[in-house]
Amino acid sequence: MKIELAKRVADDDLAEVKAATSAVISASETRDGWLQKNWRPVVMLVMTGLVALHWLGLTPDMHRDEAQALMDIVKMGLGGYIIGRSAEKVAKVLRR
Repeated sequence: MKIELAKRVADDDLAEVKAATSAVISASETRDGWLQKNWRPVVMLVMTGLVALHWLGLTPDMHRDEAQALMDIVKMGLGGYIIGRSAEKVAKVLRR
């Protein structure tokens, strides 16, 4: 009984996160300006570039912990993008 309730709560939470992610992606795609549509990928590319430059030894002022923090953000952003795009595709299939 408790396991079923916990599963339903987890499923509801997951559905809510997917819906919110899809809404953010949809909202950013309907805006007019290039920068408004693409600022998230640009930020992720800059952070990825900073991490790559650090690994190549070209950022002597960046501490290893700072590079790791940037890498963690890149991982979260990439994971969020993948989940968001997957949720968007599933939502399109379910609408049919």
